[in-house]
Amino acid sequence: MFRISSALVASMLMANLACANESGKFTAEIEYDPALLTSEAGAAQVLASLEEQADDLCLVDVIYVSRPIVDRECAKSLVAQSVEKIADAKLSDTYAGTINTF
Repeated sequence: MFRISSALVASMLMANLACANESGKFTAEIEYDPALLTSEAGAAQVLASLEEQADDLCLVDVIYVSRPIVDRECAKSLVAQSVEKIADAKLSDTYAGTINTF
C-alpha cells in the first residue's frame, strides 16, 4: 500500500468542504496501491477505494436522521482532489467516465 503523505494530503484537501470542521478545512490520509494503476481494471479498483474512503471521511450527523449520512458534495470533492493529486492517466480516465454517476 502507498499512502499519500499527510503533508501532501493537507495541501490537497484544503477546500471548503461542507463536511469539514469549523474552519471549513480538514486533513486526511488516503491510501491506494500504485501497482494497481498499471491497468484499467486496477484503476477502477483504486477509484472504488477512493470513493469508499471519501464516504467514510465525509460522514455527518444530521439531527433528524438516526445515523450519520454521507455528505455527497464533500465526498465528490475529496475523490476529485485525490484523483488530481495522484495524477495517473488511467485513474483520471476511469474517474472521468464516472463523474455523473458518483
